[in-house]
Amino acid sequence: MRFANKMEDWRKKLIEKGFEVFVPGGIEDLNGYKEAGTTEEAVSRKISNDYIRSHYRYIQQSEGILILNYDKDDVSNYIGANSLMEMGFAFTQNRDIFLLNPAPDTRSRAEINAMQPIVINGEIDKIVEYYDNLPQVFLSSESKIKINSTSLAFREFDMRYRIVGFKTVSGINEQPFSIEETHLGAKNRLENLKELTNGKRAKYYVSIESGDAILHSDYNYFGLSVCMIEDEKDKRAVTIATDLEIPKELTDLVPSKYSDLGILVQDKYGIKNKDPYVYFTHGKITRDKLVLNTVVNTIACLQTESLSKN
Repeated sequence: MRFANKMEDWRKKLIEKGFEVFVPGGIEDLNGYKEAGTTEEAVSRKISNDYIRSHYRYIQQSEGILILNYDKDDVSNYIGANSLMEMGFAFTQNRDIFLLNPAPDTRSRAEINAMQPIVINGEIDKIVEYYDNLPQVFLSSESKIKINSTSLAFREFDMRYRIVGFKTVSGINEQPFSIEETHLGAKNRLENLKELTNGKRAKYYVSIESGDAILHSDYNYFGLSVCMIEDEKDKRAVTIATDLEIPKELTDLVPSKYSDLGILVQDKYGIKNKDPYVYFTHGKITRDKLVLNTVVNTIACLQTESLSKN
Protein backbone atom coordinates (compact mmCIF):
# COMPACT_ATOMS: atom_id res chain seq x y z
CA MET A 1 0.00 0.00 0.00
CA ARG A 2 3.03 2.28 0.19
CA PHE A 3 2.80 2.25 -3.60
CA ALA A 4 -0.90 3.12 -3.77
CA ASN A 5 -0.25 5.93 -6.25
CA LYS A 6 1.59 3.55 -8.56
CA MET A 7 -1.31 1.07 -8.23
CA GLU A 8 -3.63 3.80 -9.46
CA ASP A 9 -1.29 4.55 -12.38
CA TRP A 10 -1.21 0.88 -13.40
CA ARG A 11 -4.98 0.56 -12.97
CA LYS A 12 -5.47 3.37 -15.50
CA LYS A 13 -2.95 1.89 -17.92
CA LEU A 14 -4.59 -1.54 -17.78
CA ILE A 15 -8.05 -0.08 -18.31
CA GLU A 16 -6.74 1.78 -21.37
CA LYS A 17 -5.65 -1.60 -22.73
CA GLY A 18 -9.17 -2.97 -22.30
CA PHE A 19 -8.87 -4.80 -18.99
CA GLU A 20 -11.32 -4.66 -16.11
CA VAL A 21 -9.26 -4.05 -12.96
CA PHE A 22 -9.78 -4.65 -9.27
CA VAL A 23 -7.50 -2.85 -6.81
CA PRO A 24 -6.98 -3.27 -3.05
CA GLY A 25 -9.38 -1.40 -0.81
CA GLY A 26 -8.00 1.87 0.48
CA ILE A 27 -6.35 3.32 -2.61
CA GLU A 28 -9.39 5.49 -3.31
CA ASP A 29 -8.15 7.83 -0.59
CA LEU A 30 -4.60 8.17 -1.87
CA ASN A 31 -3.72 11.32 0.05
CA GLY A 32 -5.26 10.06 3.27
CA TYR A 33 -3.53 6.68 3.30
CA LYS A 34 -1.03 6.20 6.09
CA GLU A 35 0.88 2.99 6.72
CA ALA A 36 0.12 1.33 10.06
CA GLY A 37 2.70 2.25 12.69
CA THR A 38 2.47 -0.95 14.74
CA THR A 39 1.58 -4.58 14.18
CA GLU A 40 -1.55 -4.13 16.30
CA GLU A 41 -2.70 -1.23 14.10
CA ALA A 42 -2.10 -3.30 10.97
CA VAL A 43 -4.09 -6.22 12.38
CA SER A 44 -6.96 -3.94 13.37
CA ARG A 45 -7.08 -2.37 9.91
CA LYS A 46 -7.08 -5.71 8.09
CA ILE A 47 -9.84 -7.11 10.31
CA SER A 48 -12.07 -4.03 10.31
CA ASN A 49 -11.89 -3.71 6.50
CA ASP A 50 -11.88 -7.49 5.86
CA TYR A 51 -9.01 -6.91 3.44
CA ILE A 52 -7.75 -10.49 3.18
CA ARG A 53 -11.15 -11.94 2.25
CA SER A 54 -12.05 -9.05 -0.05
CA HIS A 55 -8.79 -9.42 -1.98
CA TYR A 56 -9.40 -13.16 -2.25
CA ARG A 57 -12.84 -12.45 -3.75
CA TYR A 58 -11.23 -10.13 -6.31
CA ILE A 59 -8.82 -12.90 -7.30
CA GLN A 60 -11.68 -15.38 -7.68
CA GLN A 61 -13.37 -13.02 -10.15
CA SER A 62 -10.20 -12.42 -12.17
CA GLU A 63 -8.10 -14.21 -14.75
CA GLY A 64 -4.83 -12.96 -13.30
CA ILE A 65 -3.08 -10.71 -10.80
CA LEU A 66 -0.30 -8.15 -11.21
CA ILE A 67 2.15 -7.75 -8.32
CA LEU A 68 3.86 -4.35 -8.27
CA ASN A 69 7.09 -5.40 -6.60
CA TYR A 70 9.04 -2.14 -6.37
CA ASP A 71 12.08 -1.66 -4.11
CA LYS A 72 11.10 -1.24 -0.45
CA ASP A 73 12.95 -1.10 2.87
CA ASP A 74 16.32 -1.66 1.16
CA VAL A 75 15.02 -4.80 -0.56
CA SER A 76 15.05 -4.84 -4.36
CA ASN A 77 11.77 -5.99 -5.97
CA TYR A 78 10.16 -6.43 -2.54
CA ILE A 79 7.26 -8.87 -2.13
CA GLY A 80 5.68 -8.83 1.32
CA ALA A 81 3.51 -11.29 3.21
CA ASN A 82 0.20 -9.95 1.82
CA SER A 83 1.33 -10.19 -1.79
CA LEU A 84 2.83 -13.63 -1.23
CA MET A 85 -0.49 -14.84 0.24
CA GLU A 86 -2.37 -13.42 -2.73
CA MET A 87 0.03 -15.08 -5.15
CA GLY A 88 -0.70 -18.36 -3.36
CA PHE A 89 -4.45 -17.78 -3.68
CA ALA A 90 -4.06 -17.03 -7.38
CA PHE A 91 -1.83 -20.04 -8.02
CA THR A 92 -4.23 -22.53 -6.41
CA GLN A 93 -7.12 -21.03 -8.42
CA ASN A 94 -5.21 -21.38 -11.72
CA ARG A 95 -5.01 -17.61 -12.17
CA ASP A 96 -2.13 -15.97 -14.04
CA ILE A 97 0.53 -14.27 -11.92
CA PHE A 98 2.40 -11.29 -13.35
CA LEU A 99 5.35 -9.66 -11.60
CA LEU A 100 6.39 -6.13 -12.44
CA ASN A 101 10.02 -7.07 -11.73
CA PRO A 102 11.88 -10.36 -11.10
CA ALA A 103 11.45 -12.11 -7.75
CA PRO A 104 13.42 -10.60 -4.85
CA ASP A 105 16.50 -12.31 -3.48
CA THR A 106 14.83 -13.30 -0.21
CA ARG A 107 13.99 -16.54 1.61
CA SER A 108 10.65 -16.77 -0.22
CA ARG A 109 12.24 -16.62 -3.67
CA ALA A 110 11.96 -20.37 -4.26
CA GLU A 111 8.25 -20.35 -3.41
CA ILE A 112 7.65 -17.33 -5.63
CA ASN A 113 9.42 -18.82 -8.64
CA ALA A 114 7.74 -22.20 -8.09
CA MET A 115 4.43 -20.46 -8.87
CA GLN A 116 5.89 -19.64 -12.32
CA PRO A 117 5.06 -15.94 -12.43
CA ILE A 118 5.34 -14.04 -15.72
CA VAL A 119 7.86 -11.21 -15.28
CA ILE A 120 6.90 -8.21 -17.41
CA ASN A 121 9.85 -5.94 -16.50
CA GLY A 122 7.56 -2.93 -16.44
CA GLU A 123 6.16 -3.56 -19.95
CA ILE A 124 2.36 -3.63 -19.98
CA ASP A 125 2.28 -4.96 -23.55
CA LYS A 126 3.65 -8.27 -22.25
CA ILE A 127 0.35 -8.77 -20.42
CA VAL A 128 -1.61 -7.85 -23.54
CA GLU A 129 0.47 -10.20 -25.70
CA TYR A 130 0.03 -13.05 -23.23
CA TYR A 131 -3.77 -12.93 -23.44
CA ASP A 132 -3.82 -12.24 -27.18
CA ASN A 133 -1.74 -15.37 -27.78
CA LEU A 134 -3.90 -17.75 -25.74
CA PRO A 135 -5.77 -20.38 -27.80
CA GLN A 136 -9.34 -19.35 -28.54
CA VAL A 137 -12.73 -20.58 -27.43
CA PHE A 138 -15.74 -19.32 -29.39
CA LEU A 139 -18.86 -18.49 -27.36
CA SER A 140 -22.41 -18.01 -28.66
CA SER A 141 -22.90 -14.76 -26.73
CA GLU A 142 -21.35 -11.35 -26.23
CA SER A 143 -22.65 -11.26 -22.65
CA LYS A 144 -19.97 -10.18 -20.20
CA ILE A 145 -21.34 -12.60 -17.60
CA LYS A 146 -21.13 -15.56 -19.98
CA ILE A 147 -17.69 -14.63 -21.30
CA ASN A 148 -16.24 -14.29 -17.79
CA SER A 149 -17.95 -17.41 -16.50
CA THR A 150 -16.74 -19.49 -19.44
CA SER A 151 -13.14 -18.34 -18.98
CA LEU A 152 -13.13 -19.08 -15.26
CA ALA A 153 -14.87 -22.43 -15.80
CA PHE A 154 -12.05 -23.64 -18.05
CA ARG A 155 -9.56 -22.47 -15.43
CA GLU A 156 -11.15 -24.92 -12.98
CA PHE A 157 -9.41 -27.53 -15.15
CA ASP A 158 -6.20 -25.45 -15.47
CA MET A 159 -7.11 -24.64 -19.07
CA ARG A 160 -6.38 -21.08 -20.17
CA TYR A 161 -8.22 -19.69 -23.18
CA ARG A 162 -9.17 -16.40 -24.73
CA ILE A 163 -12.97 -16.38 -24.93
CA VAL A 164 -14.31 -14.71 -28.07
CA GLY A 165 -18.03 -13.92 -27.97
CA PHE A 166 -20.29 -13.76 -31.01
CA LYS A 167 -23.84 -12.50 -31.34
CA THR A 168 -25.91 -15.52 -32.34
CA VAL A 169 -29.55 -16.30 -33.07
CA SER A 170 -31.48 -18.63 -30.78
CA GLY A 171 -34.60 -18.99 -32.91
CA ILE A 172 -36.78 -18.94 -29.78
CA ASN A 173 -38.35 -16.33 -27.49
CA GLU A 174 -36.00 -13.98 -25.65
CA GLN A 175 -37.26 -15.49 -22.39
CA PRO A 176 -37.76 -19.25 -22.85
CA PHE A 177 -40.22 -20.84 -20.45
CA SER A 178 -39.50 -24.56 -20.69
CA ILE A 179 -36.57 -26.97 -20.71
CA GLU A 180 -37.40 -27.98 -24.29
CA GLU A 181 -37.38 -24.39 -25.56
CA THR A 182 -34.20 -23.52 -23.66
CA HIS A 183 -32.47 -26.63 -25.00
CA LEU A 184 -33.52 -25.74 -28.54
CA GLY A 185 -32.16 -22.22 -28.08
CA ALA A 186 -28.77 -23.56 -26.97
CA LYS A 187 -28.66 -25.98 -29.90
CA ASN A 188 -29.60 -23.30 -32.42
CA ARG A 189 -27.00 -20.89 -31.02
CA LEU A 190 -24.28 -23.54 -31.27
CA GLU A 191 -25.10 -24.25 -34.90
CA ASN A 192 -25.25 -20.52 -35.67
CA LEU A 193 -21.92 -20.00 -33.91
CA LYS A 194 -20.26 -22.63 -36.08
CA GLU A 195 -21.68 -21.02 -39.20
CA LEU A 196 -20.46 -17.56 -38.16
CA THR A 197 -16.95 -18.82 -37.39
CA ASN A 198 -16.57 -21.17 -40.35
CA GLY A 199 -12.92 -21.14 -41.37
CA LYS A 200 -11.68 -19.82 -38.01
CA ARG A 201 -9.88 -22.04 -35.52
CA ALA A 202 -11.02 -22.63 -31.95
CA LYS A 203 -10.35 -25.30 -29.35
CA TYR A 204 -13.99 -25.34 -28.24
CA TYR A 205 -17.37 -23.97 -29.23
CA VAL A 206 -19.60 -23.07 -26.29
CA SER A 207 -23.31 -22.29 -26.30
CA ILE A 208 -25.23 -21.19 -23.21
CA GLU A 209 -28.97 -20.53 -23.08
CA SER A 210 -30.75 -19.37 -19.94
CA GLY A 211 -34.43 -19.90 -19.31
CA ASP A 212 -37.10 -20.82 -16.78
CA ALA A 213 -39.32 -23.87 -16.36
CA ILE A 214 -42.10 -25.23 -14.17
CA LEU A 215 -40.58 -28.27 -12.47
CA HIS A 216 -43.35 -29.01 -9.98
CA SER A 217 -46.98 -27.92 -9.80
CA ASP A 218 -46.54 -26.60 -6.24
CA TYR A 219 -43.96 -23.99 -7.26
CA ASN A 220 -43.36 -21.11 -9.62
CA TYR A 221 -40.80 -21.16 -12.42
CA PHE A 222 -37.24 -22.22 -11.63
CA GLY A 223 -34.22 -20.76 -13.37
CA LEU A 224 -32.26 -23.07 -15.64
CA SER A 225 -29.29 -23.07 -17.99
CA VAL A 226 -28.48 -25.31 -20.91
CA CYS A 227 -24.82 -25.48 -21.93
CA MET A 228 -23.47 -27.26 -24.99
CA ILE A 229 -19.76 -27.56 -25.67
CA GLU A 230 -18.22 -29.03 -28.80
CA ASP A 231 -14.50 -29.56 -29.25
CA GLU A 232 -12.43 -29.21 -32.42
CA LYS A 233 -13.05 -32.91 -33.18
CA ASP A 234 -16.86 -32.43 -33.08
CA LYS A 235 -17.33 -34.23 -29.75
CA ARG A 236 -20.24 -32.65 -27.89
CA ALA A 237 -21.47 -32.61 -24.30
CA VAL A 238 -24.57 -30.99 -22.83
CA THR A 239 -25.64 -30.02 -19.32
CA ILE A 240 -29.10 -28.96 -18.19
CA ALA A 241 -28.92 -27.26 -14.80
CA THR A 242 -31.81 -25.95 -12.72
CA ASP A 243 -31.29 -23.55 -9.85
CA LEU A 244 -33.61 -21.25 -7.85
CA GLU A 245 -37.34 -20.62 -7.81
CA ILE A 246 -38.03 -17.23 -9.41
CA PRO A 247 -40.46 -14.92 -7.54
CA LYS A 248 -43.86 -14.80 -9.20
CA GLU A 249 -43.80 -10.99 -9.03
CA LEU A 250 -41.02 -11.14 -11.63
CA THR A 251 -42.25 -13.88 -13.96
CA ASP A 252 -45.71 -12.24 -14.11
CA LEU A 253 -44.10 -9.27 -15.88
CA VAL A 254 -42.37 -11.36 -18.57
CA PRO A 255 -43.06 -11.18 -21.46
CA SER A 256 -46.15 -9.00 -20.87
CA LYS A 257 -44.16 -5.87 -19.94
CA TYR A 258 -40.50 -6.89 -20.29
CA SER A 259 -38.88 -9.17 -22.87
CA ASP A 260 -36.84 -11.10 -20.27
CA LEU A 261 -35.97 -11.13 -16.57
CA GLY A 262 -32.64 -9.45 -17.13
CA ILE A 263 -34.19 -6.43 -18.84
CA LEU A 264 -36.86 -6.33 -16.11
CA VAL A 265 -34.47 -6.04 -13.15
CA GLN A 266 -32.20 -3.66 -15.03
CA ASP A 267 -35.01 -1.25 -15.98
CA LYS A 268 -37.24 -1.61 -12.92
CA TYR A 269 -34.65 -2.04 -10.15
CA GLY A 270 -31.40 -0.71 -11.63
CA ILE A 271 -29.50 -4.01 -11.37
CA LYS A 272 -26.22 -4.00 -13.29
CA ASN A 273 -25.42 -6.81 -15.73
CA LYS A 274 -29.14 -7.62 -15.94
CA ASP A 275 -28.84 -10.20 -13.15
CA PRO A 276 -32.23 -11.14 -11.59
CA TYR A 277 -30.54 -13.40 -9.02
CA VAL A 278 -28.70 -10.46 -7.47
CA TYR A 279 -32.05 -8.73 -6.98
CA PHE A 280 -34.13 -11.46 -5.35
CA THR A 281 -31.32 -13.06 -3.30
CA HIS A 282 -30.07 -9.66 -2.08
CA GLY A 283 -26.65 -10.27 -3.59
CA LYS A 284 -26.10 -13.70 -2.02
CA ILE A 285 -26.15 -15.51 -5.37
CA THR A 286 -25.15 -14.16 -8.76
CA ARG A 287 -26.01 -15.41 -12.20
CA ASP A 288 -22.35 -15.64 -13.19
CA LYS A 289 -21.67 -18.21 -10.44
CA LEU A 290 -24.61 -20.33 -11.60
CA VAL A 291 -23.52 -20.11 -15.24
CA LEU A 292 -19.93 -20.95 -14.25
CA ASN A 293 -21.08 -24.12 -12.47
CA THR A 294 -23.07 -25.19 -15.53
CA VAL A 295 -20.07 -24.69 -17.84
CA VAL A 296 -17.79 -26.54 -15.38
CA ASN A 297 -20.17 -29.52 -15.39
CA THR A 298 -20.29 -29.55 -19.18
CA ILE A 299 -16.50 -29.46 -19.52
CA ALA A 300 -16.29 -32.36 -17.07
CA CYS A 301 -18.85 -34.34 -19.10
CA LEU A 302 -16.95 -33.67 -22.32
CA GLN A 303 -13.69 -34.84 -20.79
CA THR A 304 -15.32 -37.94 -19.31
CA GLU A 305 -16.85 -38.78 -22.66
CA SER A 306 -13.48 -38.30 -24.37
CA LEU A 307 -11.76 -40.60 -21.85
CA SER A 308 -14.37 -43.32 -22.28
CA LYS A 309 -13.81 -43.40 -26.06
CA ASN A 310 -10.01 -43.62 -25.89
